[in-house]
Amino acid sequence: MTIIERFLKSRKFGVPIMGIETEDQAAVITALVKSQDAEPISKRGKVIIWDLIRGPLPANEGGKVELQRVASDEDARAQMMSPTGLLMKALEFKAETIICMKNVHRFFDDTAVMQAICNLRDLFKEDHRMLVLLGPTLKQPIALTGDVGVIDGPLPNESSG
Repeated sequence: MTIIERFLKSRKFGVPIMGIETEDQAAVITALVKSQDAEPISKRGKVIIWDLIRGPLPANEGGKVELQRVASDEDARAQMMSPTGLLMKALEFKAETIICMKNVHRFFDDTAVMQAICNLRDLFKEDHRMLVLLGPTLKQPIALTGDVGVIDGPLPNESSG
C-alpha cells in the first residue's frame, strides 16, 4: 500500500494526526493534494503547507480560502510563522482542513509544540480536520505515541516498479 493510499484510509476513518516519514516531502504533498482535488467537493480537503521559513501556504483552492479567512491580517500571519503559533491558530480552521507541517522532527524537543499537537487531537477528530507531520524520520516523543500514527512506504509511482 502506498503512502497516499494509507493517508486516504486514515482520513476516511477520521484520524486527526498522522506522521509520514519520507525523504521526499514535496512529492508526498503533491500526491496528497492531487488525492484531495479528486475528492467530491463536500469531502475535499483544504490543504495548507507549513515550513519554518515560509510559514503557512495554501496548496489548493480550499486551502487558499481557509488561509485567507484565518490569517486575514499581518498579526495573524506573523503568529503562524512559528510552529506553536500555527498549531494554536489551527483551532480556527474549519472542517476538512489538512495542515501539512514539514520537517516537524526538528521540533520534537519543544514542549510547547508537543502540547499544542496533543491539544489538537480531539478537536480535529470531531470535524475531520487533520494534521500531517512530515519528516525524513519521526522518532516521536512518548507524549505523542498514543496520538500520532506514523506511516512510511512507497509513493504511488514507486509501488508500480
